[in-house]
Amino acid sequence: FSLHPFGEKDPRTSDSEENDKRRTHNVLERQRRNELKLSFFALRDQIPEVANNEKAPKVVILKKATEYVLSIQSDEHRLIAEKEQLRRRREQLKHKLEQLRNSQPQNCLIIDTLGIRDDGTFFMLGDELFNFFSFKILYLRHFFLREFQIELSPDCCIYLHIFLPCKYL
Repeated sequence: FSLHPFGEKDPRTSDSEENDKRRTHNVLERQRRNELKLSFFALRDQIPEVANNEKAPKVVILKKATEYVLSIQSDEHRLIAEKEQLRRRREQLKHKLEQLRNSQPQNCLIIDTLGIRDDGTFFMLGDELFNFFSFKILYLRHFFLREFQIELSPDCCIYLHIFLPCKYL
């Protein structure tokens, strides 16, 4: 570019530079608006209430997003409280189970513990003990059971504790 005698820019060059700056600014602004539009689309698609509405105005997207976030936060607080309540209940049940184990009937023996999984299948705890007494269990239906316990464990399994009077062993 050329300078005039008093340090001024050539008007023709100045206009050309201004146009280049304006074009660059316009391109950058267009990119910014396009990225903002894509961000609104991405936000809209995450909000169930407006996800299928391609013509949802930006203000509606923002309002529904705010409502949705508040709803999720409310659900989170409720679930945290429910989890804490279940944790306390589990501790109560564990304590009660420990009390039941400590108050085992006199002259009786726990011969095995039968567990029921979530899918309804059974499993035995202490299979070696079960195998040792398996011939006795075949005749179990003929005996009067002195006591049995049903236990819900922390891992949500159901256990059946069978007590046999020692005279039958």
